[in-house]
Amino acid sequence: METNPLAPRQRNRRADRQANSYDAPAVQPGYPVQQPVQQPAQPAPQQPPAQPVQQAWPQPVRSMYQQPAVQQIVQPTAASYQQQPAAQQIVRPTAASYQQQPAYSQQVYRPMQPPVPQAMPQQAPVPQAQAAPRPRALNQTRTVDSGWSQPAVRQPMEAPHARAERGLSRDLAREEKAARREAKAQSAREEKARRSEEAQPEKPVRRKLPGWLTTALSLALILVLALVAAYYLMQAYLVTQENARIAAYEATLNNYHITESSDGTLRVTWQDHIERYAAQYNLQPAFVTAIIRNESSFRTNAESNVGARGLMQLMPDTAEWIAGKLNDSSYHFDRMWDAETNIRYGCWYLGYLSRLFRGDAELVSAAYHAGQTTVTQWLSDPDKSSDGITLDLDRLNDGPTKQYIGRVTQTYGIYQTLLYPDEAFGSVPAGSSDAAAGMR
Repeated sequence: METNPLAPRQRNRRADRQANSYDAPAVQPGYPVQQPVQQPAQPAPQQPPAQPVQQAWPQPVRSMYQQPAVQQIVQPTAASYQQQPAAQQIVRPTAASYQQQPAYSQQVYRPMQPPVPQAMPQQAPVPQAQAAPRPRALNQTRTVDSGWSQPAVRQPMEAPHARAERGLSRDLAREEKAARREAKAQSAREEKARRSEEAQPEKPVRRKLPGWLTTALSLALILVLALVAAYYLMQAYLVTQENARIAAYEATLNNYHITESSDGTLRVTWQDHIERYAAQYNLQPAFVTAIIRNESSFRTNAESNVGARGLMQLMPDTAEWIAGKLNDSSYHFDRMWDAETNIRYGCWYLGYLSRLFRGDAELVSAAYHAGQTTVTQWLSDPDKSSDGITLDLDRLNDGPTKQYIGRVTQTYGIYQTLLYPDEAFGSVPAGSSDAAAGMR
């Protein structure tokens, strides 16, 4: 028994060299095979019928470090070499033998796939009775199913690493094909996406602002909104105040019987008669208008519970005394319902009081309401007048006269402001010469 692992391989190479050293040349494909000389037929030994060769599954690929299969050497017998007993029969490997016993190839690490069974061609069984075997040529080979075949061309055995490289090349080619297919599909998808993007309208690029700029803009916007809100609130407040002022102004005009013309001029009721007789008796029209407003509110038919009549509420004895001073022979107390006559008599009496009390508006209004005798007594009283010329209103007892003085003074200021803003306020002229003569 041989212990050297290289002995089978060396023996196989030695057999190849012996086979190549024969005199009979190898038959090349395409050339006719030279038939040997016919010999007398000999009876063939009885052989069992050949069984069909079953398809065997491919053996797993072995490692490149394992030893290759040993080439089978068939020893010749006397019966098989009757014609040439000295020649040694060598069985050369064929494609069928490689299919039956595949040579070991280099192991390639790739995923195993289940083998696909292939149908093997079945050979017809050999009949029981055969004629004598024909002489064979030296380059004939013996097949697996027995019998001799035609001389075959010697094919070099493919190295195991070459088959492994060929299998690896097929795998690489398959992978390259799959990669090209995937690249083509990816290119198609990119082209489709590019066309869809070109079909859509371009959207403006929005750039994000820095944080500090966003904060500054937000604060500026809040400040602007606050200013706008403050402006509108101020406008609303001013409009409210203006509306209130207009309402108060209109209420004042209505309350004090003042009308406003289209050109903006203000006029009071019976203004023509008031200005005429106020100028005649050296009085201020605003003061006369204030007396009329507090006496009758510009009503010609006004009459008090003590019998005073008309705009300036003249008493019967006072009106009769004034008619005598004016030398009015047509006097009658019913004439006090006439506005012009009443204003004439009232202005003469105010001028008389103004001459008497040195034009003091408070003393004149007090004497018109309470009488000149009462006012003279107040001036002589040190508790009510410290100098005997003016009254101390704070020292007067609360009563109708004190309230009347306050109302007349207030109304006098309003009429002076609205109707006669150019005239001085606070004093009544001392009266005319006619008033002074009448007083004497």
